[in-house]
Amino acid sequence: MTEQDLRAQMNKGERIARLLEDDEVKAAFTRLTEIATTDWKSSSDSEIQLQCWNRVNALEALHAELQSIVTTGKLASEQLKRGRK
Repeated sequence: MTEQDLRAQMNKGERIARLLEDDEVKAAFTRLTEIATTDWKSSSDSEIQLQCWNRVNALEALHAELQSIVTTGKLASEQLKRGRK
């Protein structure tokens, strides 16, 4: 991987980290998860329950993917630092 690629990953990771640390983004994830969970628990319709469960899973998958980008960015930063020594 080139230094340019590592810098791009590092920058992307830093941008996503700032996004995940934003209070409004945190609140949105929490709010959407709570809404889907409440709808899921309060519904007796199995199709609606499945849709709500899928929404919660999609939110968790999105958060995990974004966190993975942050982690990759941190690893790229470490590689760049080691390369400078």
